[in-house]
Amino acid sequence: MNRVIPLLFFAILFLLFGCSKQSTESVNVTKGLSAPIITGYEERDDQGFIVRHVGEPNINNQIFNDVGNEVIAGIYAYPNPASYEMAFYLINHLSGSFKFYLVRGTVEGGFETAGNFLGSTNMVAGSYHIIEIDSITADKHIRIDVGIIPDGYYRAYLEGDNLLLWDNIVVSHDYYPYQ
Repeated sequence: MNRVIPLLFFAILFLLFGCSKQSTESVNVTKGLSAPIITGYEERDDQGFIVRHVGEPNINNQIFNDVGNEVIAGIYAYPNPASYEMAFYLINHLSGSFKFYLVRGTVEGGFETAGNFLGSTNMVAGSYHIIEIDSITADKHIRIDVGIIPDGYYRAYLEGDNLLLWDNIVVSHDYYPYQ
């Protein structure tokens, strides 16, 4: 009987202090805790031609060969902004495969005051992949239904061995440039 009381005492202490509450919520964070900062974007028409620069686009969407006359890797989104469908032209003339993914960004730099239709309340906590496609080994056109993605500013990445390219994109379901 004398041994049972100390064991019971330690069991109660263990239950009180040894167990911790664990959340049942799932957290989806893959690349980092901060969203990419968007300072501008290239507005492109539905054929992929640049219409204008909005803000100061902090993009890195292509690399050239050693001579500088041929794009050997690139990522281009069009039309940009998009309301319901967006195409991505991905160029891969390098060996190996690339991964394509899309993450939500946050606006910085004040470009949203000049003709911005989304406002400046695009605050994002955390960064997660909204869309991801692996094993891109050649040039590819990808069409994405952005009607399922909330309005906002995003960054599309093309990632491979020792390579990271990106393009800033805008999704606005109320944007109709040809009316």
